[in-house]
Amino acid sequence: MQTSIQGTSNHTAIQLKGAHGTLDIYNIYNDCLHDATMEALDAHLKVCHSPPRAALDSHLLWCGNFNRHHPLWDKSRNCHLFTATALHAANKLLEMIADHNMIMALPKDVPTLKVKSTKN
Repeated sequence: MQTSIQGTSNHTAIQLKGAHGTLDIYNIYNDCLHDATMEALDAHLKVCHSPPRAALDSHLLWCGNFNRHHPLWDKSRNCHLFTATALHAANKLLEMIADHNMIMALPKDVPTLKVKSTKN
């Protein structure tokens, strides 16, 4: 079943139901310049996945492009990306991760994009 998130067109979401419960999968594109997409997702999750509506057999998976840099997931050699502004923006994402009890499945330093010209 497709899930609708009001306030943005930068999400695609589906819900899968089976013998072990439900899994909501969110494909997210977060703009580099603002957090409107993340704010819409946060509002949606607070309504749809907060107690008492969230059951023990209800699970979430977030994937996509969050456009945020932080030492918890970026390679250490990319420290030039960890500006005060970038870390502040990433902090909003970290707060959402904590609020919704998420864990990072992709280990730190696993590349998700390789720039052809620099091989970075």
